[in-house]
Amino acid sequence: MGISPEEFWRLTPFEFNLIAEGFVAREERKTSDLLYLAWHVEAFARAKKLPKLEILIKKKAPKAQRKVLSKDELINIAKKKGLTGPW
Repeated sequence: MGISPEEFWRLTPFEFNLIAEGFVAREERKTSDLLYLAWHVEAFARAKKLPKLEILIKKKAPKAQRKVLSKDELINIAKKKGLTGPW
C-alpha cells in the first residue's frame, strides 16, 4: 500500500481504513483500464479494416468560455428565484 511500518503505527484505524480503501480503488481502476485496453487490442486484431486514426482520436472542441458574473448580477438572479439574503 506504500506506507512504512513506522507510518502504519502512527495511524488510527479509521485513517488506515481510508488508505486501504483508496489503495483498493486504485487497484480496481488499474485492472479496469487494463481490461479496457485488452478488449480494444483484440477488437482491432479481429477487424477486417482499421478505422482511420483521426476518427479514433476525436479531438474535443474547446469548451465555451464561461462569463464571470458580478456580485450585483448574482444578487439579481437570487432575488428572481425568491431568495433573500443580507445584500
